[in-house]
Amino acid sequence: MRVVARTVRERRRNARPKLSPIRLKFGGEPYKTTEWTLGGFMVEGYIGKHSAGSTIAVDIYIDIDRDTIHHSVFAEIARIDRHDRKLAAQFVELEPEVLDDLESWMTGRLRRKLARMGKAKPKSKPARRPVR
Repeated sequence: MRVVARTVRERRRNARPKLSPIRLKFGGEPYKTTEWTLGGFMVEGYIGKHSAGSTIAVDIYIDIDRDTIHHSVFAEIARIDRHDRKLAAQFVELEPEVLDDLESWMTGRLRRKLARMGKAKPKSKPARRPVR
């Protein structure tokens, strides 16, 4: 069996899931995530003055139709790429409610939960083709 070689930057323990972006605000500037997980996030277009290792206050906004869920959390900056204007950070001790909302957003459960409360429409599923 042959294994395709990878560079150091490509090695990951777990694959990054493709998730709908969430809006963030920190340092007085709004951002949309390019990647995020329950552990942290990455944004592009960063030109601020923070440095790696700093702890920042982050406002999280999850937009579902006309509703927005807001949480305020702290994150530690893991790295900043000033050339590509990217910032990556790790969340610091998320409260259970924040963790639940983020996990629910990942799985689609949050949209269904809000739909049951009458606050959002459930996302329609594509029609399945009959098996022949």
